[in-house]
Amino acid sequence: MTTPIPEDDELDPDFLNLLEQLDLSDAGQRSPSSVPCPPHTLSSAPAPALIAGRTPPAPLPGSPSPRVTLYQFESPTRRGITPHWSLAATSTQGISYSGVRVVQAGSPRKTTRAKKAAYTVFCGRETGVFRTWAEASAQVTGASCSIYRGYCTVDEARDAFAYAVAHHWPSMDLSSFNPLNGSEPFDNDNDKWYVVYKGITPGVYRSHLECQLNTVGISKALHESVHGRDTAMEKYARAVRQGEVSFISPPDYHNVL
Repeated sequence: MTTPIPEDDELDPDFLNLLEQLDLSDAGQRSPSSVPCPPHTLSSAPAPALIAGRTPPAPLPGSPSPRVTLYQFESPTRRGITPHWSLAATSTQGISYSGVRVVQAGSPRKTTRAKKAAYTVFCGRETGVFRTWAEASAQVTGASCSIYRGYCTVDEARDAFAYAVAHHWPSMDLSSFNPLNGSEPFDNDNDKWYVVYKGITPGVYRSHLECQLNTVGISKALHESVHGRDTAMEKYARAVRQGEVSFISPPDYHNVL
C-alpha cells in the first residue's frame, strides 16, 4: 500500500522526476489521523501562536536553488518519499520491518570546526566547566543522562554555565523551557535553529542545549536542526498540522538529578 505525499507539500520538478524514477509518485491527501501517536505520549501538541512564521524570501534571480534532503521511508503499511524528516520518522518509528534512508542529500554548507578551549557539562556525574576533553569526558561517559558542549573560549564556557545555573538547568527542572528563547549566549552559529517534534516541550529552539534538554534520554524523541528561523517555523507548523508533534513525559531521572 502506497501512502502519498500530502498535497500541501510543494514539490519542485526535480522532486517529481525522482518520484517517477522510483515509482512512488501517487497523488492524494493524507489524513493527519493516519499517523498514530506512540502509546507513551501524553497528548498531541496544539498549534501555538509562536509558529506563525513568515514565508522564506525567494532566491535572487540567477542564484541556484538549495537542494533539499529527501527521505524514502517504508513500513509494512506505508511508503513514500518526503523532504520532511518528521513525516519519515513518524511513519516508521517503533514499527517492525520499517526503515528510512536518504535518497537525495541536501546542499552542503561550509562549516569550520574551531578547536575547543573548554567544555561545559550541564548534566553528568559532575557539572561545571572543564579545560580538557579528558576531564569533561570522565563526567559524561557512561552516565545515564549527559549533556555537554564545547566552547572556543573559557569565558564562553563559563558564561554558558553561569546562564544555566541562573536558570536552574543543572538541576534539570525541564518544565521551565520555552521555545524561541533567543537570549542564550552560547550558540555561535546564528543561522542554526532546532525543531523538537516529539519531546518534553515540542517547539522551535534557538540553542542546541535546549533541544538536548527536551530530548536526551527520552524514548522516541524526534528533532532536527535546520538553517534559518523561517525554515524552522515552517517545518514545525507543518508537523503540527499533520499530527506529527506530541508531548512525551520525561523519565524519572530527569526530576531527581
